[in-house]
Amino acid sequence: VLIPIAIWAARRLRAGVMDGSIFRGFLIVYLAFRVALDFVKPEPRPYLGLTATQIVGTIVIAYLVWVAQRSRAERVAGARATPDPIPPLAETAHGR
Repeated sequence: VLIPIAIWAARRLRAGVMDGSIFRGFLIVYLAFRVALDFVKPEPRPYLGLTATQIVGTIVIAYLVWVAQRSRAERVAGARATPDPIPPLAETAHGR
């Protein structure tokens, strides 16, 4: 499980993406681990069969996924909005 995450993080770093996505990814994986781990612990689960840690972890994971999707949508929209610095070949041949 950690190898694909490390490869994804290395690619993001090589691409020069410094928007916090690597840290967000780490937090999502860590919180998912903590939520799963609390199912094994013999603790009382007073809140809908969940511990307080699981509820908070689930809420924070949902928020981080929402932020990641929003950030990705903004990056994609920004990439579409940037004009092509090199004009198409047909335009340069006719002198436009």
